[in-house]
Amino acid sequence: MSYHPDLENLKARFQTFTQKLLAKANELEQEVKASAQMMYDEDTDHHKRNYIQFKSGIEGQYRHMLNKARDVFDSQIRPLRDDYTYAGVQAWFSEMYTIMNGFEEKIYSIIKGLDDAVQEITAESRLQHILKEYEEIKDEFHCSQCGANLEIDQVYFVSTYITCPYCQTQNTFVPSSNMKELQFLSREVAEERLEPMERQLSQLIEGGISKERKSLAYLDYRAMLWVEKAKVIPVFKEEYAKVFYREFHDEITRYNTQELNLDPAFYLSILEHLGFKNLMKPKVIQAYETQDFDQVEEFIKEWTWLYELSSFLILKIYQGEKQKALHEKHFHRIQNEWKQMSTLHQSLKDKTQSLEEVVSIIQKEF
Repeated sequence: MSYHPDLENLKARFQTFTQKLLAKANELEQEVKASAQMMYDEDTDHHKRNYIQFKSGIEGQYRHMLNKARDVFDSQIRPLRDDYTYAGVQAWFSEMYTIMNGFEEKIYSIIKGLDDAVQEITAESRLQHILKEYEEIKDEFHCSQCGANLEIDQVYFVSTYITCPYCQTQNTFVPSSNMKELQFLSREVAEERLEPMERQLSQLIEGGISKERKSLAYLDYRAMLWVEKAKVIPVFKEEYAKVFYREFHDEITRYNTQELNLDPAFYLSILEHLGFKNLMKPKVIQAYETQDFDQVEEFIKEWTWLYELSSFLILKIYQGEKQKALHEKHFHRIQNEWKQMSTLHQSLKDKTQSLEEVVSIIQKEF
């Protein structure tokens, strides 16, 4: 369809204008793809603030291009709508809107693709890098006086005096600056490892289950977060348990609306829920069935840690005789399960029971 010459001319000029802007946008995109990964990798800030500032500046340039096109459209094209009333002019405006919308979509697509230009470092990979660096520093630590190799038997986050057992000289062990990040990184690592469980929790909550099941599912997730954080930094197990206790307290009082020390049976059922049956049993059975015995032993370790966590909760919640009776009841069951599980695992190693027999017993008796 042909239009008034002025409209045809304006359309051609606007197309040329947006094409030139898009060419600049594409050129900038190539430059960003070439440098973004290096900018990200070289940013040593934990929150990647320098990289975020860099990306924000690039996005600002793209938005400036969008605004330039919109300014031209609003000042030179939109006002003509009322000046041309002859038949067919609406089709011209439709084509102009198509040009404008197409330009905007391409620019937004480029902005969205900026994130794909960078392979972000996961919390897990940062953790492994920090631990490797720590091991290298630890293994090369020698006495400044006699040269003896000094053993570092725990994790240190700040500079610490280590006494040489041979000459009694005090030596300063200086961990890498990245070790300070480890305390904050443990939660990120735990959440990353438990992403599937978090998705399941979200699906359960959205599925309209009862308040009690929601609370129990939430506490399952928080308990496994505690386990994963403690696996990253074992010396912080008790500190992390205090955090879990506060979460436990908030969730249960929200559900129960009573004081924590009022219903021993209710809390005992929750503590038992945090044990082997609900969280660890399915994982142990699956590991046995795939004959991943190293994983079985890792899960059994997690199981014992969950019992440690429930023990901590008992000591926090109950006082006096009530606490003692509940503690004994809970740990009598724990002790029996642990002995039975250990015996089963050993019987499989000794080949006195088959894999099928062990899995069957776990399914029936735990």
